[in-house]
Amino acid sequence: MCFLIFVATDFTDRLHHMMAYGFYMHFLLPLEDKEALRDTIVKLRSYSLVKREDTQVSLFENNTAINLPVADIIWVDLVGRVTTIHMTHGRTLEYPHIEYPIKRMGRLLGPEFIQILRSCIVNKSYVSEVNFFENYLRLDGVDEVFRISHTYLPDVKECFGTPNSNRGE
Repeated sequence: MCFLIFVATDFTDRLHHMMAYGFYMHFLLPLEDKEALRDTIVKLRSYSLVKREDTQVSLFENNTAINLPVADIIWVDLVGRVTTIHMTHGRTLEYPHIEYPIKRMGRLLGPEFIQILRSCIVNKSYVSEVNFFENYLRLDGVDEVFRISHTYLPDVKECFGTPNSNRGE
């Protein structure tokens, strides 16, 4: 009997790896070997402690992977049927909504991002001001004001704390 551990960011990634390579296996351990299991758990935890600056997300366009540093992505929004990734230095990438809907982008980008509208997620590290009375936030280096939906307001409050907080002060 063996113990099999899959490591992937989401279900779609696991399926992709399994289909592309026929198998996707990091560790294969007998259940009786408790010491090896402990060592494996330590290794797995070290894999999950990746520094934010080193984290990248792979997006596919015409069967070609594009690796984007998560730290360079400021916000992602959906306008019409197009998901737009807004990055530092004014760069943007556009993908059909059907390939990269907002919920999937949120899962791919990870806990550094928070959803503020049904059609928008923002990078928490770029948030410079949050106003809970008027339900908006501002991002560093962006002139636009981002409205916060009542649906996502409790998550934003939990993430950024006190009402009318200005993270720049």
